[in-house]
Amino acid sequence: IAGAANTNEGAGSGSTEPPPPAANVWPMMGHDPKNWYYNPAETTLSASNAGQLAEKWRFTIEGMPNGSPAIAEGKVFASATGGLYGIDLATGKQIWSRSDIGTTSSVAYDDGAIYVLNLTPPQLYKLKASDGTTIWGPSVAYDPENSDGESSPIIAAGKVIVGHANTPRELSLDANAAPGARGGVEAFDATSGEKLWTYYTLPEVKAGTENGASVWSSVAIDVDASTVFATTGNNFTVAGPNSDAFHAFDLVTAERRWVSQVRKDDLFCLACGGDLATQDMDFGANPILAEVGDRKIVAAGNKTSTFYVVDRKTGEMVWARDKLSASYTGLYGGIFINGAFDGQHFYVVANDSDTETANVYKLDPNNGADVWTHKLDDVTWGATSLANGLLLVPNNSMLYVLSAENGEVLNKFETGGTIAGGAAAIADAHIVVKSGLTYLANVTANDQIICYGLP
Repeated sequence: IAGAANTNEGAGSGSTEPPPPAANVWPMMGHDPKNWYYNPAETTLSASNAGQLAEKWRFTIEGMPNGSPAIAEGKVFASATGGLYGIDLATGKQIWSRSDIGTTSSVAYDDGAIYVLNLTPPQLYKLKASDGTTIWGPSVAYDPENSDGESSPIIAAGKVIVGHANTPRELSLDANAAPGARGGVEAFDATSGEKLWTYYTLPEVKAGTENGASVWSSVAIDVDASTVFATTGNNFTVAGPNSDAFHAFDLVTAERRWVSQVRKDDLFCLACGGDLATQDMDFGANPILAEVGDRKIVAAGNKTSTFYVVDRKTGEMVWARDKLSASYTGLYGGIFINGAFDGQHFYVVANDSDTETANVYKLDPNNGADVWTHKLDDVTWGATSLANGLLLVPNNSMLYVLSAENGEVLNKFETGGTIAGGAAAIADAHIVVKSGLTYLANVTANDQIICYGLP
């Protein structure tokens, strides 16, 4: 592992940190509706004691455990394709489990309840955090038939909001299945489970019109501006202006505000001769809401190794930083999973497919310039996370603890399984990560939840 010299230390955005939550918790995939992947309430763990961190416990689950765990009420809430679990944070002992709900997305915690989107069929549940019993659900998330529940629930303003992914496997096998396939976002009332609205990324489609533009990832929500932001996937057989794009729409009515496409003509259908070397270069993770000076922005990276920043109100491109890796593929990036933000800087990981390595960047949010860079010797499948000067970076099965200030490696852990889809949660003086991935590349499945802490 080699770190690069600091090239722009001290650059900052003038942003204001979000107010600390009422408790030191990690409630949802990106920690908050703005997707900062940053816990400002964690003050026990720090750069000065990161070298003392050690493994506290492991918990084996059923199925593949993609996504971020949630930490609240002294518990860890963890989802996998084979079940959903409530685990005691201090001891690693199981408190409750649900084998009837399985997902590749993250759970979300709010006010004593857990929200989870089942994978197939895509159905949303609200459960008691104390014992896992159902409060409401299943609420059918969306059609068409045979869609998957890939998106993680985001909670804000009394709503539960999930992305809408359409039929990828069917389209891979049969190009004629493309008409009718379109992405979207659904909102549900958090109290009752009633579906409130659907935002479609495409108009109603038929043969010969644009199809695809799924929202595989999770949305970001600006409650003050009553706006939801989503990033979309590729089209399948017919291109159009809504794929590989930022979408902004109203939180109450789902009325479209603007769409900003960053890459045109990204078609991918295996039955049509799709090529992962040149296609499927879309957004794979949720957008980040931030402020640069007085300007409110939304940012996201895609698989072309480009990190984009656009104006939150208009969709105008502010800046784009490309070539964060020398090579990339639709299989696992470039920027396979989006970055993190601590109120001052962006932290982004870009995979280099030719060398099977990853570059970690701390970027100035004013212009995308490097503050520091750090090279890791494997591919990153998961998301970064931040707390109190610590930057956690998953790199295949390794979890690195870096100094957010200068990129120095403070500690590292071999989890035994590929960390994928989400981030290590940091809360209540603990770090909890999910490991184990079954995929098409050189990854390792061990299906475990692992907790690290101080002696």
